[in-house]
Amino acid sequence: MENEYLSKVSNWWGNLHYSSLQKRGLAIIALLVLVITALFVMRGSSQEVIAAPAPLEIESSAMQTLMVDVAGAVINPGVYSLPLNARVFEAIKAAGGLKKGADTSDINQARILRDGEQIYVYPTTTSAGGVSRPAVRKNGPIMINRATVKDFESLDGIGPVLANRIVSYRKINGPFAAGDIEPPVQSVLRSRVGKVDIYKVAHHGSRYQDLDLIRELSPALAVISVGEGNSYGHPAASTISALTDLHAKVLRTDIDGAVAIRAERHHLSIQRSKRWLRFFFWS
Repeated sequence: MENEYLSKVSNWWGNLHYSSLQKRGLAIIALLVLVITALFVMRGSSQEVIAAPAPLEIESSAMQTLMVDVAGAVINPGVYSLPLNARVFEAIKAAGGLKKGADTSDINQARILRDGEQIYVYPTTTSAGGVSRPAVRKNGPIMINRATVKDFESLDGIGPVLANRIVSYRKINGPFAAGDIEPPVQSVLRSRVGKVDIYKVAHHGSRYQDLDLIRELSPALAVISVGEGNSYGHPAASTISALTDLHAKVLRTDIDGAVAIRAERHHLSIQRSKRWLRFFFWS
């Protein structure tokens, strides 16, 4: 059987129409194919798998903190760094605690702190009879974030009800920040503020206005601080209309540029980056 197979191969090889040189080259190619195939078979199909390195986990050790200024009737007044979402009582504790007789009646010690704010604790004074009482706070200009109900009542047009509302709002929401007053607060000013000569329009002249307050103020001159080509569409057409209906002269920094106003006797001198404007409106 084996001899018969070899005979057939020999006959096939002899019948090929190639020269002896071509047959030799074909034999070499066939041998190379057999050798390479054998090597693959012996090696197998498995491949070395290199495991990908585990992702490097970096844990940030920086704790988010806030800075607060603790002043007044505390043991060690100063600026302290506290964890984010710390509360007022923690700031007082960091400052060494309260001095004897400190008045905390206007402080919400459970309120969450804000970065950069000041916590002020009023001291108490002792009378000649040895009776402790809150320190006397002067009338006149007040610090809105420290004033008590009595301090607010000392101002013209503010009674006990409104004074309590202001202090209660401050206790719940924290100190008043710089900026424009909101329409709910604007509405409180109705009937408390009369006509004015100059009115700096809140919120860059946006629609977020109490128009009834604007009508009560009835300004002769309204100034709107607003960026040129701003993406918010300020000032709003409704706000401009409310002012012009009152015959107010409207100055806009997006159109008039920098504005400087000077009052001299019964005249207002208004300097704009483009030109001067002077007019008389006082009687």
